[in-house]
Amino acid sequence: MQYFNYPHSAAAPTGFQVTQKATASLLPQPDETVVTWTVPVGIYSAKLLSDPHSEFLDLAADASFSGEQLIASFAFDYLAEDGVTYHGECVDDTSTTTLVATPTQNPQYMTAKLSGHQPGTLTKLAYNPEHWSNHTNNDFFCGKDFYYQLKDAFGAPFPDVWVQERFDEDADHRPPNFFVNGDNGQWTTRRLAYGASLPIGSFIEPDWIRMNWGSLEFAPPAVTLTHHYWAATWSITQGGIDMGAHTMVLTPGLRGVAGTAVHNP
Repeated sequence: MQYFNYPHSAAAPTGFQVTQKATASLLPQPDETVVTWTVPVGIYSAKLLSDPHSEFLDLAADASFSGEQLIASFAFDYLAEDGVTYHGECVDDTSTTTLVATPTQNPQYMTAKLSGHQPGTLTKLAYNPEHWSNHTNNDFFCGKDFYYQLKDAFGAPFPDVWVQERFDEDADHRPPNFFVNGDNGQWTTRRLAYGASLPIGSFIEPDWIRMNWGSLEFAPPAVTLTHHYWAATWSITQGGIDMGAHTMVLTPGLRGVAGTAVHNP
């Protein structure tokens, strides 16, 4: 499950992506059966707090953790054939059960273990093709697509997470025709790989960094800007998890010839 640095005892703070939730349920139990749950330390369940013996739990991650087991225990009284009432207790010992594979899907597994996944690193991929905006033969311009892959704190690709940008420079200190994201203009990390170049957890759409200075009398100077990527937010002002600063340098080429767009790290 996703963990985005906020507790689930209240609604998601303004600006944050709302985390996915999970559920755990049992088959109907005999009357008078008392169910007791053992949940990982990093799990929050409103249902468990209100009804500790519920046969159904809502689950959310309140911490980053890996592979902790969820256990249901059962206590019950039963009347035997000899007329004596006995007390029994047992523990669900579910480990892993294989579901049948389909022609387009590998075998899936049901498991009694849970994990909380927190954004950990954002890494630039090797696939970064040149991509220019519209220009004339008299323009000074440059542009490139940059793809990044998000991984969780354990180093696993992290799909279906929003990533937003925030610039260190305000609008008055950026070129007037330089495009930046607005609220709800974030990227989303992909659920499925798209060939070897775009793996799970990479941006579905690239960060297209480009500049067109137009047809000037003299070649303009290079532009250097710094922005931070923020995971798990749609907002350009609040919420999310800072994934670090990235510097871009946009350098014009000769008139009518593409310059260079560099983005590091």
